[in-house]
Parts: sequence; structure tokens; C-alpha cells
Amino acid sequence: MPRKERCQIDVQKKKGLPLSEIARRLARSKSTISLELARNSGCRGYFADPAEAGARRQAVSAVPRKLTDRIWELIVSKLRLQWRPEQIAGWLKLMGIVTISFQWIYRRIRANRAGGGSLYLHLRGRGRSRADFGPHRYLRVARGGR
Repeated sequence: MPRKERCQIDVQKKKGLPLSEIARRLARSKSTISLELARNSGCRGYFADPAEAGARRQAVSAVPRKLTDRIWELIVSKLRLQWRPEQIAGWLKLMGIVTISFQWIYRRIRANRAGGGSLYLHLRGRGRSRADFGPHRYLRVARGGR
């Protein structure tokens, strides 16, 4: 949201206008205005300047939302070196490249395998499922080990 709109929200909120009227004047949805106020209102109310400063900090610290081909190739190269997805995710975060979950890497590997790819061959366990742990495990034993 631009700084100008934050200033307009600040002024209009102090005038006592309802959220729906502020949203209409800014050509924004009511939920967008509500979220902005909820995110950036303190105990003394909403102020445009601190809200803008917070938005700038968030923008600077934000990681790329989409992984580039270069990052995916980096992940693939680490898989080929027999790195586990947990190690890759931790290394990417430590190096400040991107923060992703190791589960996401496993999902991409499964999708690659379903499409005829061979990335799963680089996993140490060859893509086999781990032993089933948890309370539902005992139900299987009770039913004859299915």
C-alpha cells in the first residue's frame, strides 16, 4: 500500500469515518483497510508514519516468494551430492538465499518422480517411506498388520 493511502487512512480514521467509507474512497476492499489497521494500530491508534516504516522493514526482510530456476538448480545440485532435503533447507536459510521447508523439497521430488524424473534416486533412502509411528500404528497391528 502506498504511503499516500496510509496517510489518507490515518486522516479519515481520525475523522471517525467507518471502514466501508474509507475503503470506498480509496477504491480498496474493506478487508484490506481492516487488515492494515489491525496490523499497524498500536494502543494509541493508527499512525501512517510508523505503518510505513513497518512496511518498509517487512519489504526489505522478505524472501523471494517464488523460487527461481537458479535456486531450484542449486537444490538439485545438492541432491545430486546426496544431501538430505533437511540439510538443503537449512543451508539455504543459513546462507540467506531463501527460506523454504524441507517438506516442500520432498513434494517437488515426488512431483518430479510422478512426471518420470529421477531426482528421487539421489535421496539416501531412495524415496522409501519411513516407518509408521503414532497412535494409528497400533490400529494396524490390531487389524492384522495391514
